[in-house]
Amino acid sequence: LAAEFCTTIDDTNLSFEELVTNLCDAVFCTAYRQNNKLKLYFERPTDNSVMLFNFRNIIPDSYKHDLTFGVMDDYDGLIYEYTDPTDDSRINIYLPDKGAKNPKEVKSVGVRNKWQAHFNAYRIWNKLRFQRKSITFDAAPESELLVLRDRIAVADY
Repeated sequence: LAAEFCTTIDDTNLSFEELVTNLCDAVFCTAYRQNNKLKLYFERPTDNSVMLFNFRNIIPDSYKHDLTFGVMDDYDGLIYEYTDPTDDSRINIYLPDKGAKNPKEVKSVGVRNKWQAHFNAYRIWNKLRFQRKSITFDAAPESELLVLRDRIAVADY
């Protein structure tokens, strides 16, 4: 139930990359290109990091660490909109409730299932709530081995 993509592909103005992005957003994946091939990365918990960054492979004076308290971008809620399969009406899911002053609005494409909509909404809401740290740095050339959304470990400076 949680990995269905239910929509027609009839828009001639939609590029292939936009179509793949819409499909991946509906089924918890991220698309990326590697060696002229399109690959999908399924978002799931991982136990181990793919690469460790420390003083040997971080370019000096490029490390910037940012810690935020509260919700990212001052969003205090989420409105997730999906299509009801019975009558094609658009239904909103409000997280944590309807009283949010500045909610992030997400309009889904291809999600026509109540369970899948709730899974997607809670994944987005939890990413907003629990993303506290952001680290920016320039790294040595071995960092090119990473792909989008790979888990990394960074030694604290």
